[in-house]
Amino acid sequence: MDNARPPFDVFTYHVIPVIIVAFFVARRPSFVVRLGVLGSLAAVHLYSLRFDTGETYRNYSTGTALGTLWFSTFHLLLLIDTMAEYRHETQKGSLVELPMWQRVYSALCIITNVRGIGWNYQIEHSPPLPRHTRLQFIVSRALRIAWYTLLTDITQVFISLNPIFWLPEDQAQSLRAQGLALSVINIVAFMARSYSTLNMGYDLMALVSVALGLSEPKYWPVSHGKWRDAYTIRRFWGRTWHQWLRRFVSNIAKFVARTLGLAKGTWLSSHVQLFVGFVVSGLAHVPGDIMVHPKYTGCSFWFFPSQAVAITLEDFVVARAKQLGIRDASWTRLVGYAWTFAWFAYTTPWFIDWAVKSGQAREKLLPFSIINPSREGVDHWSVCSTTWSTWLAVDDMG
Repeated sequence: MDNARPPFDVFTYHVIPVIIVAFFVARRPSFVVRLGVLGSLAAVHLYSLRFDTGETYRNYSTGTALGTLWFSTFHLLLLIDTMAEYRHETQKGSLVELPMWQRVYSALCIITNVRGIGWNYQIEHSPPLPRHTRLQFIVSRALRIAWYTLLTDITQVFISLNPIFWLPEDQAQSLRAQGLALSVINIVAFMARSYSTLNMGYDLMALVSVALGLSEPKYWPVSHGKWRDAYTIRRFWGRTWHQWLRRFVSNIAKFVARTLGLAKGTWLSSHVQLFVGFVVSGLAHVPGDIMVHPKYTGCSFWFFPSQAVAITLEDFVVARAKQLGIRDASWTRLVGYAWTFAWFAYTTPWFIDWAVKSGQAREKLLPFSIINPSREGVDHWSVCSTTWSTWLAVDDMG
């Protein structure tokens, strides 16, 4: 894995598997055949993790995308009768009644439309649907892309100036090593970069699809919810962060709860689903770890179950507060914002310290800098050693 890894072929190991999965979802074969498809897809994905996209950051996102596709396929092939249960708002009859090629096309739409916008499986708490005209939508998305490009640039320049992101792997330190204040800034910078690139990619697809007349603006709500809704950890995950995994995560969790015979709507059923959901989320990210390098297998996993632990504690406190007569108010939300911020400031390094160690922060997500073009070609270590050395407990800055 360290030397001369073969290049990853997106068409062979991602596009073609999606088309094959869509065919079998549309075909509705026997249970044995569906199991065979799922096993074959797992084998192909495991094999494809040995390849290299050329960048560590892209290796992680590609591996995670493969893990997400596998769990989505598990859900669509084994847990539901997709063609019978799902239907677009423009369709009056069942998908089962359509010709084969239309069923395959519908299956492709279902696989890629993970939030179910415009379908009868649209997830709860999706952002509001746009009401723009085509031109207004194109302009709004262009402005959003410009903003997220600028935000990515800002975080990229900050990361390029802070040596903790540039330490060799054998000298890597936690982002907490620079003290509380800068630790928070480090975390925000790294995660804001990811947040911005997720938004940029999604908004670009939305802009192109609507501009070319392939889709309508109403089918492209923004990718993330409002930050003001994140005054609890539960609400952060349920409303603010993207919901691209929620369809299969939620349905797998419900399946486990039913299999265990737990009564629907009970505390136990709800929290078993909560833990199963976050475990599945963590497992979907593990292929990303592996594709970066097998030695990092599982590094991003434990962050996700920890969220279920925090939400369980949070639910207990909220329930107790209601028993004491404390109701939702401005001051309770301020406490909630502080708690949520503190929790993520504490736990996010579990998710990203290894990513920094593996070199993901050192890769440029933008090939240019708007705010500081002079950074191009400047030796990082010579600048960082004078600018940041007082923040780092490192004897030799290089």
